[in-house]
Amino acid sequence: MRIRRLLLSFLLSIIGLEAALYLGDPLIEKFFISIHNPLHTSYSLNHRPIPGSEKALLPDGTFVTYTYDQNGIRKYSQNRNSQRLAKFKILFLGDSFIQGGQEQDSIPFQLETILESTYPKVDVQIFNAGYSSYSVSLYTVQANTLIPLLQPDFIIVDIDETDFSDENYRYAAVRQVNDQGRTVAVAPDVQTLELERAMDQVRALPTRLHKVIGAFRVKFYTLPRLRKRHTRPRPRAYLQKTDSDIYRRLEREILYFKRQVTELGEVLIERLGDRRKILFAHHPHLNHLTPDPTGKLWPALVSETVRGAASSLHIEYFDATPDMRECCEHSAKQLYIAGDMHFNAEGMRTYSSFLAKHLLLQLNLKR
Repeated sequence: MRIRRLLLSFLLSIIGLEAALYLGDPLIEKFFISIHNPLHTSYSLNHRPIPGSEKALLPDGTFVTYTYDQNGIRKYSQNRNSQRLAKFKILFLGDSFIQGGQEQDSIPFQLETILESTYPKVDVQIFNAGYSSYSVSLYTVQANTLIPLLQPDFIIVDIDETDFSDENYRYAAVRQVNDQGRTVAVAPDVQTLELERAMDQVRALPTRLHKVIGAFRVKFYTLPRLRKRHTRPRPRAYLQKTDSDIYRRLEREILYFKRQVTELGEVLIERLGDRRKILFAHHPHLNHLTPDPTGKLWPALVSETVRGAASSLHIEYFDATPDMRECCEHSAKQLYIAGDMHFNAEGMRTYSSFLAKHLLLQLNLKR
């Protein structure tokens, strides 16, 4: 009799948990979505958004529904382009910082708002091609596809410290080149393919309870093993100024990164036909603005490298670090999501305002 009661209690618990999952218990749903979203591997862009809408979990614990067109451009629900006299199209390339969170909390959205208020007679349209973990070699692939398709009047590329890391330690081994040594594709890495296969198996399980159990296994067993097996060590010295020998110790990585930035610039110039239509930009991380726990600011290694590549090609370059340090040094933490490297809504507005101020000096539009 006791065994029957235990079995009945166990069965009711499973039914209750399955019902809670089905009804969308917020805590369980957050965990489920955070690791259950499809990875969308791509043999030209490593990974990419699929057309349509997908729900995602943001670093601040809130949900967002992203919508993309067939070219990987983020679509917004608000009709931002009304009856204007002319159209000026800007293509914005970047990673998750540019992809943004909620619609109004994305840098391209904020920048478009500022430009439209400045140029009320011009229909300014910004194409947000930013996507999580994208980097310089992927921007090159995007440029070769999107520029002929969209025919933008101007291009902004946001490059930061994560690009340095991803270029050297994630994409270098899977970057594919043509006979001239130019980047033509970035294939999926082995870790991404194996993780996608594991999550496909989870998605095929019959109930949400099975899927959550399977997702737990992937997150806490499969993924750590894949990272241990396939991920190259990523020295954090390029971020943290621990000694004065940083540039010598990372000389090879710096040269490789500069080559990729230079190649991107060359492709943009060839595609646009005018280097004056390009802006390379850099946004600061928290410890570029305020000292880290060791009392030191992060070095400008990445910014200096991008500045050097831009200068060699006579491409305009803007680093927001000095402006944001001057205005927000003592309140910098209020610009970033707690415990995360990304800007919060206030940080995006702040960076967008400084970027817009610089961009307005470069553009030649009739007000």
